[in-house]
Amino acid sequence: MLLTSFTLFSPVLVLFVMGYLIVRSGYLSSHVGDILIEYLMKVPIPIVTFFAMTKFVWEDVAGSLTFVFTYTAIHFLFLFGSLLLLTLLGYPKNRSVTIASCIFFPNLVFFALPIFLSLPNHQQYMHLFVLGLIISVVIFSLIVVPLYKVDSQSLSLSVLWQSAKETLKMPLVIAVIAGVFMLVFKLHLPIFVERLMSKFGAIVGTTGVIALGMNIDVQFKQYDWSVWVAVIAKTCLMPLMTIGFVKFFRIDLSHTDFFALVIMLACPTAGIAAMTAKQLSDHPQTAFNITIGSTMLSVMLFPVWIALVNYL
Repeated sequence: MLLTSFTLFSPVLVLFVMGYLIVRSGYLSSHVGDILIEYLMKVPIPIVTFFAMTKFVWEDVAGSLTFVFTYTAIHFLFLFGSLLLLTLLGYPKNRSVTIASCIFFPNLVFFALPIFLSLPNHQQYMHLFVLGLIISVVIFSLIVVPLYKVDSQSLSLSVLWQSAKETLKMPLVIAVIAGVFMLVFKLHLPIFVERLMSKFGAIVGTTGVIALGMNIDVQFKQYDWSVWVAVIAKTCLMPLMTIGFVKFFRIDLSHTDFFALVIMLACPTAGIAAMTAKQLSDHPQTAFNITIGSTMLSVMLFPVWIALVNYL
């Protein structure tokens, strides 16, 4: 299993290095990488997300309530725990929200989904992937985005309304809403549309990793200890605390749910967190650096998490 997981992510490393060499050679500028990331956030990722949601099976939800509770609890623990810690350390609210949002929001589409699809019993993981995606997007949309918008004194209805309108314009949120609409009314896509949408997964994976590699040089031109602490919290502490949480409280999870839980929470920071920071944060580069750093470290650590979960 360890060798298989290394084989699964070796193309990711190759593409990462390719993006870095493209910029270092002067063939393209890092600005092209920014454009590619924006394109991914607005087109392929929402399409892949919507496609994954159409594969959701309602009958599987009843047996996954413990997974939902644990996944949500870990999200809230790291979001509000990091906000509290950063506030106590004297960080400005806007910077605290930026770092906290990067710690809790996992890149499920780039990383968890390819792992699940590589497994022989991948269909068992689709509803867990969709549940996790919905939870992450809802928390981000309803909590993080308003926190960006609100001032330090009060949270007014006008601020909430304005942030809600801006959130609803996000392509990923639109994709989730469309997916929920399809699920509620039990609608199905025509087969040729499904086949077309299934091809976007390769676009997301290939283009996204190259785009991140094109901006990797920025990560090493400046030292910021808070960025690396956030990277370690995201890639190491979240999966470790998840395992400890499940074992300490003896939470009754099947091996499938436990595997999905750890893998999804071990994912690096999602690009949408960096894109949102670019629009709403005073520290967009911090978010981007955390995204790059967590992606690099996660690629190296995923084989470890896969082997550990299977051992436990």
